[in-house]
Amino acid sequence: MPTTAKQAKPGAEAAFEPIAITSRPADAAIEMVTLFEIDGKAYQIPAKPDAGLALQVVEDAVEHGSVVADLMMLKRVIGDEGFQALKDCGALTGDHLRRLSDAVTKITLGALEDEESGNS
Repeated sequence: MPTTAKQAKPGAEAAFEPIAITSRPADAAIEMVTLFEIDGKAYQIPAKPDAGLALQVVEDAVEHGSVVADLMMLKRVIGDEGFQALKDCGALTGDHLRRLSDAVTKITLGALEDEESGNS
């Protein structure tokens, strides 16, 4: 059964204006930054990841806990090639993973904060 929105009483002012969201064009340029290098090969991520990623992290944290959610976010952001490169890197340490995860979190949440403050 379809739901219907409640209509405001005549003369009542709307509490907010609807938010219009327009999809980014598929061919839009995305600014990239280097997150890490392995043996001179750079692996890049978006400088301002989509805000939807933050929603995915929340969902992952509820389902799997925050540590696993952070690693899942890292994998989503660096992609399969970057993730495989990390897995195959014998010199990777726990400290490297922590720093990578912290950097991705900072970039992702920093982009949201920049948008909120109007610095985007």
